[in-house]
Amino acid sequence: MHDIPIPPSPMLETQLAYGISIIAVIAGLALVLWGRTLHRAFLGLAGAAIGLAAAPYFSEQFHIEILTTRIGCMLVLAIIGIFLARIIWAVFTGAVLAFFGCLVLLRYYLPTLSEESRPVFEAAAESFSQWINEFCLYARSGFEVIWPLHQLVILISLLLVIGLAATVGFMKIKPVSIYCSSFLGAVAIVFGLILAGTQLSSAVWVKSWRFSYVPVALITATVIIGLVFQSRSEAAAAAAREEAEKAKEKEAQKDETKADKKAEKE
Repeated sequence: MHDIPIPPSPMLETQLAYGISIIAVIAGLALVLWGRTLHRAFLGLAGAAIGLAAAPYFSEQFHIEILTTRIGCMLVLAIIGIFLARIIWAVFTGAVLAFFGCLVLLRYYLPTLSEESRPVFEAAAESFSQWINEFCLYARSGFEVIWPLHQLVILISLLLVIGLAATVGFMKIKPVSIYCSSFLGAVAIVFGLILAGTQLSSAVWVKSWRFSYVPVALITATVIIGLVFQSRSEAAAAAAREEAEKAKEKEAQKDETKADKKAEKE
């Protein structure tokens, strides 16, 4: 991207930062290694957490007691996370692809614009959330400029993202959970490590953005480990289920044979 300042690191107390880092790494490892079986529980917990965070907004909007709103939001979103996992993973895939697609398009086309028409990142943000805000405004301005010039490319990219997300929505849930949980777990692990490293030295945060290929390489390697481990585990589990079914069939055949012999004697 062009002329985008490095965002400020999240301002957290040391103990809280280390706590978040430990939780992120542990949760990430669980998703990378056992995401195919834990993904529904994870989505349920994530839905409950989002419901807890969003409850004050709904309580203010609909004038409902905050405790009732919290319980209702947590239950509803937890149920959605558990029973609509396929749809959630499809939306997650679409969001990730759209984000990286936007980065690629902006990185490729913005440098080709003249200085006068190129958007400018207004100012260095004072907080990470403010930086996100500024970045969204910057990206929107960039697309407003490149849209008239490259409509076909942007539309094709959008259709690809929608198509891939829809494909994920119609796939079997096991492969989808393996791919998505491995990626999400890898991101959580790398984020936790960077956040912990930032508490030791502020240079870690700056270098992780300046040399972004290092976190990307770590995420990629972790995703590959997760895919290999979970795929092998799933294959072993499938083989064990097949063996169990064969054993049941043999037992059923033996019982039938015994019953037939008994009937013949009688």
